[in-house]
Amino acid sequence: MTYHDYISALPLDDLKLIASTLEIRSSVISRARLIRELPNHILQPGFIESRVDSLNEDEQDLLLAILFAGDKGYAFDVRKSSNADVADHIYTLLTRSLIMGRREHFHTVEYIIPTDIRDILNRHVTRQISELLSADLVQPPKSVGSDELMIIRDLFALLNSVQYEPARLTDRGILYKRALENILNRLESKDNHTSSSLNTYPDRLSLMLDYCQSRRLVYEEESRLHCSPAFEQWLHLPTTEKLDDLLAFWYSKHQPLSPQTTSVIGVLQICIDLEGINLDAMIGLTAACTPGISRRDATLEHTRQGIRKALHELAWLGIIRQHDDTKSPSYLTITPLGKSVLGNRTWMEDGAWTEQFIVQPTFEILVPRTLNLIIKEELERFADLITVDVTSTYRITRDTIYRAGDEGMSGEAIIAFLKRHSEKAIPQNIEYSIHSWSDTYGQVFFMDVFLLRTENAEIASHIKAHRDLSPFIQGEVAPDALIVKRHRYRELMDLLRKNGYMPRSQVIGMEPEPNAVHHLFAREHFADVRSRHTPHPSPKSVIGFNDCLPGYRLRKRLNSPTENAPHFEQAATMQFLSSKQTEELLDMAVNYNHIAVIDYYLGNRSRSDIHRIKPIRIERTRGTPYVEAHRIFEDDLRSFKIANIKAIRIVYDDEEDAEL
Repeated sequence: MTYHDYISALPLDDLKLIASTLEIRSSVISRARLIRELPNHILQPGFIESRVDSLNEDEQDLLLAILFAGDKGYAFDVRKSSNADVADHIYTLLTRSLIMGRREHFHTVEYIIPTDIRDILNRHVTRQISELLSADLVQPPKSVGSDELMIIRDLFALLNSVQYEPARLTDRGILYKRALENILNRLESKDNHTSSSLNTYPDRLSLMLDYCQSRRLVYEEESRLHCSPAFEQWLHLPTTEKLDDLLAFWYSKHQPLSPQTTSVIGVLQICIDLEGINLDAMIGLTAACTPGISRRDATLEHTRQGIRKALHELAWLGIIRQHDDTKSPSYLTITPLGKSVLGNRTWMEDGAWTEQFIVQPTFEILVPRTLNLIIKEELERFADLITVDVTSTYRITRDTIYRAGDEGMSGEAIIAFLKRHSEKAIPQNIEYSIHSWSDTYGQVFFMDVFLLRTENAEIASHIKAHRDLSPFIQGEVAPDALIVKRHRYRELMDLLRKNGYMPRSQVIGMEPEPNAVHHLFAREHFADVRSRHTPHPSPKSVIGFNDCLPGYRLRKRLNSPTENAPHFEQAATMQFLSSKQTEELLDMAVNYNHIAVIDYYLGNRSRSDIHRIKPIRIERTRGTPYVEAHRIFEDDLRSFKIANIKAIRIVYDDEEDAEL
């Protein structure tokens, strides 16, 4: 919304207050006249900049925090009383028309900067912040090549791994140790950092699995993790769109739990043109401009640690790079791909990916890490990944050619693919073996009569004479058409494979089994996700100053003591989290004896009820986790299925005292 849109919804008293603060003199005071004159006055060149420069340090920090919050807004809970200074600063910004208020929840006010004023502030603040955060580099940062694309390549490795070999899951839906090791061995990133021993997976892998599940790239079926058809849609997205969606997921996942996330992204967008960003200065500015964090708290180590963690994960995503140079203070740079996502800058995909590899006579293929993912996906249809390093090694075997045949890839297509992408001529032994193996494929095949067919009568006679295979033969229709038992054909197929016949996996004439699972790639855009609170955001109404600061003007008029002034902090609203994150919060509530408020689905999930509970323990022996809790108001014990908890909020000790 523009400045004109906001003031059009304000009451006349607020418009008069803004006009008097801005020293607008008018012979006739009317609502229509003020709505017309205020934008002309405040949007004149240099006016907003002068109002910002006249603010004190605390007011400027608060304005920056609201600016960094973007379209999402800067949310506060207005029910408490302890800090009068915050109310004073907000009132100053409201009356100077630099911010506006809107409301979605009854007890929560969101402060927002109109879009046209925000554009002016961004330009003004960029100059000041650039001087503060710019790092004096002794020498330009060294390029690290394609490291910024590592997360995308690792996602491909994860998805392709479960596409050809679905990973086994325990009763709790956790990957078995061997399945986990197989996936980790395929990833380029070897710093499998784990922030705490309570985590099921290493942090980076946990982030990737959560992303794949949220975007429906994987699904669970029959105690295995499968790759969904949405993988094909994701694979063909441009690189910038893949990273844009990753950042959107990361932001939506961390923003409700970590307020520093909003400010980190806001600062990076402001500093997008800097060659180097001083790390210590950025952490200090981000802490000072994070919603709900005072200037005193901004110096505390746990606050700064949260910012460092956010920066560390953004480095995983390839948005930034962190540099430690002995000749200068630690600094970070925004990658070209990060600038494309954060600032809508041009990034040339041509040249970032290669299309060539080396085929060796040993049946091994040496593949650079930057091989185009679509080409790599085609390669993995007929070759197995052996090692992952700066150069990955694949191997062609008889079994992999058999697998390619099941995928509908002929020997001629494999050889044509290798010739198209090999830097050198294909060794003759490779070409001969692929032809030989592929010619063998399909000479034995099934038909839905139920018949076992062979290419010639000689093969059929060998099968009938074979000690292990002959018990399956019930008769013959022709010398090359044998009758077998329908319900035992898979068992016979395995025996044929073991004995070197390489039968086709598909049964000719048999209808494919119906697949009721429909998977579409659930794409989000980073530019849009910052304005989202829930999947179905409700309209937010613009509110006047008395609603933004309840009772503030009355207290000022009566000279009430400052300790009775309202305190504003980050809103204590319900959080819409995944089942895993909800379980982690409930674990924390059990360990620290906290109360929780949950919104719990009823019946067929058409409606839900609010419960105030004191969690006692998490029950995981049923396969699906439950929380056993004491319901405060009902004064009874009940078990809640964690997967049915729609939203949750932890009530901390100070909130409990305030409500008693």
